[in-house]
Amino acid sequence: MELYGERIRVRAGVHTLGGYSAHADQKGSMDWVASMPAEPGSIRLVHGDARARKALGERLRAVGYQVE
Repeated sequence: MELYGERIRVRAGVHTLGGYSAHADQKGSMDWVASMPAEPGSIRLVHGDARARKALGERLRAVGYQVE
């Protein structure tokens, strides 16, 4: 896999997220993260245009999430 221009070997399981849309609006994405049973250690935003990722990252940080 490539992440931020760097090739990274992934040793992880793959899970399908039912009910989640890659085209969800910002509120939908915030609600989805907030509904996770356990708070994620960190979040990496890798999909969508740069402005949208930046805006979502800022909102997530504002409520206490660590965003890479």
